Amino acid sequence: MLPGKFARIRLLTYLVLTALIAWHFYGRKRVIETSLSALPFPEIVATDLRKPDIPRLDRPQDFPALYRDPVVTVSKAIEETGLRPSEYWVELRLEDSGRRLDFSLWHESIVGENYSNEFKGDISGKSRTVEYDALSGKVVKISSWR
Repeated sequence: MLPGKFARIRLLTYLVLTALIAWHFYGRKRVIETSLSALPFPEIVATDLRKPDIPRLDRPQDFPALYRDPVVTVSKAIEETGLRPSEYWVELRLEDSGRRLDFSLWHESIVGENYSNEFKGDISGKSRTVEYDALSGKVVKISSWR
């Protein structure tokens, strides 16, 4: 194993242990606020939507452990609107210093072999942006793309 890789693993281990200890002593709200902003690469962004390298909404186990509860909450909110989480690929960005998570839900009809650089926006009308409040643990807003 390379020394640089070992150092990154030690750093990640340190961050996870620190977050768990803080969770125990200070409670959920304070930990989410500090631990989300402390991660070295917290965002999940697609590099090529023709061959998606981002996880699907219905597979929380494919997300970093810190995001699994928010992913389950967002998935339930999407189901409540009558949509199927299995049809969505997820980009995740931190906003407001980690207090809010913005989920960009790319519908499968515009990802992969259906992806086109010629069209801007969502021609299917099914893609969504979901705002998740990390402090309250709730979905604040669901918006469709236009």
